[in-house]
Amino acid sequence: MAQVEYGADGNTLIKAFGDMTSITVPEGVEAIAPRAFAECPGLESIALPTSLKSIGYNAFSFCASLVSIKLPAGLERIGGFAFCGCGSLTEIELPTGIKEIAPSTFEDCGALEKVVFPPGLKSIGERAFFYCGSLKSIDLPSSLERVGERAFSFCASLKQVEVPPSLTELGAGVFADCYSLETVVLPDSLRHIGARAFKSCGSLRSINLPSSLESIGYSAFFACDSLESVDFPSGVKAIGNSVFAFCRSLRSIVLPDALESVGECVFCDCDSLQSVVFPAKLTRIGRTTFKNCRALRSVVLPEELAEIEDFTFESCGALESVDLPCKVARIGDSAFAYCAALRSIAFPESLVEIDDSAFAFCNALTELVFPAALKRVGESAFAFCDLVETATFADGLEELGRRMFKGCKALKSVVLPDSLLVVGPEAFEYCAALETIPVSAGLKHIGDYAFADCGALSAIELFDGLETIGKFAFKRCVALEALVIPSSVTSLGEKAFDGCAFLEKEPEDL
Repeated sequence: MAQVEYGADGNTLIKAFGDMTSITVPEGVEAIAPRAFAECPGLESIALPTSLKSIGYNAFSFCASLVSIKLPAGLERIGGFAFCGCGSLTEIELPTGIKEIAPSTFEDCGALEKVVFPPGLKSIGERAFFYCGSLKSIDLPSSLERVGERAFSFCASLKQVEVPPSLTELGAGVFADCYSLETVVLPDSLRHIGARAFKSCGSLRSINLPSSLESIGYSAFFACDSLESVDFPSGVKAIGNSVFAFCRSLRSIVLPDALESVGECVFCDCDSLQSVVFPAKLTRIGRTTFKNCRALRSVVLPEELAEIEDFTFESCGALESVDLPCKVARIGDSAFAYCAALRSIAFPESLVEIDDSAFAFCNALTELVFPAALKRVGESAFAFCDLVETATFADGLEELGRRMFKGCKALKSVVLPDSLLVVGPEAFEYCAALETIPVSAGLKHIGDYAFADCGALSAIELFDGLETIGKFAFKRCVALEALVIPSSVTSLGEKAFDGCAFLEKEPEDL
């Protein structure tokens, strides 16, 4: 049996109970209390009085059978979650007294196809229309000043949006996961696009960014699979992390002259991206920016760039050459790792540091010439570069990192600097073509496995001053015919010459 409870003065509908399909709220009622109809899953229709001014939060939440409701002209306030989960509601017209749509007011109204917004509306709250999968179009009023985070996220049927000129920014995730969205018109007043604003809008093919735009938040266009082109206005100063990551149809990018910062992974996994032009004065490009851009062939890097950050071009399989700017001092971890088509790289005289795995598995590189300023080369920096034949160092470098040339099976000639003190562990392991290597008179340490399995190595001269030879340092150097261990050696590792069958003179126990 249906029951309705009113406040003592009769102005407030407190609670409705029981199995009801329809109800008429009498005149004189000015407010519907929070959760008033939350336990009426069978409610299909309701007639509201002209006296009604306020609907409380969760008032009709999860009234799954509610098909329609006419809001009276005098209504001034609708609480958050008021119609959340009303899965049968197909349309709603908001009266002119409504200036704000509270958070999650119509969230998960899966059948909602049409919303009429009032002309004086100022704000749409967070998740207000989240998961309204049937909503096909929206006409946002020119009075609108704010749209909250994820307000229209997962509106899977929404095809076009025109943002009114009253807005200066779009909140985070506003239109995220609107899979059918094809057209977006942005106003000249817009200054900021929030994080994830258009994330996973898979049907969006192009976007005209307004001239007023200054910044784009992280992942704003993440995974917009159909996005082919973006025209940047001249005033954009900052692009956040992952803004265009996984935009698999994006082919080319020209970034604006005003750009001051580029975040991490901005274009990573853009499979079709072939060329990028940066402004000349940009000083920093974030790590992983072009990781897995497998079609990228051409990049014009800015003249003021001082560092290639970690993973910046990792797995750019089509990249054939890169002109490093003259101010680059550091190449980060795996910066060019797995760039299988990279044929040449000219290191600038400013280069001081090459970090771990920076060029590992660059299988087309053939020649390496290092500048005099170079002070550090990290682990596996050029490991498994199958075609590298020569490597020439200028004086200044003191240590070759662990596994630096490991597996470079074509490496025949290496010119080491006189300043070299340490050959790191596994530095030349499996360099099968290496026949001779002139080490410096100042060399102090040869690491574990440093020349292991260098099957063609037939001669190496070690000078007095050498202190340590690591374990298995010359393991299976089967062509090595002679070797004199300097008297300065104080530590000889286990089986340092294991498998050197043709060694004429075994070292004495030290």
